[in-house]
Amino acid sequence: MPKNIKEINIVLGRNIQLIGFEKLEKAEITVVKKILQKYLSKLENEVAYNLLKIKLRQHQKGKMFSHELRADLIVRPGRVISASLQYKNLYNGLNLIMKKLLSGVEHRIKKKLPQHPIRKITRRL
Repeated sequence: MPKNIKEINIVLGRNIQLIGFEKLEKAEITVVKKILQKYLSKLENEVAYNLLKIKLRQHQKGKMFSHELRADLIVRPGRVISASLQYKNLYNGLNLIMKKLLSGVEHRIKKKLPQHPIRKITRRL
């Protein structure tokens, strides 16, 4: 990326950062915010995170646009859950990438908890 071009960040709240969404129209941004609000409540119930960063790149292939999305969920310093996706429809792509983040968070939670209680066999001789 050239140094003279700056990316404008749209910050929703204190812990959400949208990069590359400045090219969208206001109506599209409101739909994106509604989709994110739906998943943010689910994320906040699962884990306390420091930052959610979503980057958008648009590629034009012929007459169609392809949207490349990359999301990073920083749980705490050193712990990052990330997901990336390339999709034609921006809204469906955003839904899919947030579902991937949620499944990654649920996997980390299940991974920490033991599946079966540990049984100790004691025998008296």
